[in-house]
Amino acid sequence: MRITGGAYSGRVLRVSKTLELRPTQDYVRQALFNILGDAVEGSRILDLFAGTGALGIEALSRGAASVDFVEKDIPAVQSIQKSLEQLDWTELGSKTRIIRKEALAALAQLDQQGCRYQFVFLDPPYGEDWPRKTLNALSRYAIVSPGGWVVVEQAKRDPIPDPDLGEKGLFSLRRKQLYGDTVLLFYQQ
Repeated sequence: MRITGGAYSGRVLRVSKTLELRPTQDYVRQALFNILGDAVEGSRILDLFAGTGALGIEALSRGAASVDFVEKDIPAVQSIQKSLEQLDWTELGSKTRIIRKEALAALAQLDQQGCRYQFVFLDPPYGEDWPRKTLNALSRYAIVSPGGWVVVEQAKRDPIPDPDLGEKGLFSLRRKQLYGDTVLLFYQQ
């Protein structure tokens, strides 16, 4: 996994081949952050279904103020920790938090803690209904800052969640980008 931009650009992070994860490909991650541009700088990020932590680590490299990684798998959590240590734990340790919990349970906890994010990255397992479930959960909590974004990565064959998803209709689909078999969906509150 290679960091594609920012302070740690070009650095290669070693991710265990034994992890049964599907990290966001370098070119998709680069395209995502090119779309987001300078808006990432100084922002608070939530990386749900973090897996390898590639999206959150890329955000840190590009100047995010902080990243909370949510991942339930112990080996994946250990991999994120090792990657952060490999880069610069002295600096990144104070900007990150790794929450070992299932994503929807973590959202309830983060809401109770009063956490707010400008960007939520959502890269759940493909072929399941996680994007819809998670967007619905996000619409119940005040986790996404007003005007904030939820970026969903999913397989192009999976159904796209409704543009005005949620009981309160909090999120609207603003952009859709296709990269091979992967689609990025940009929802704004």
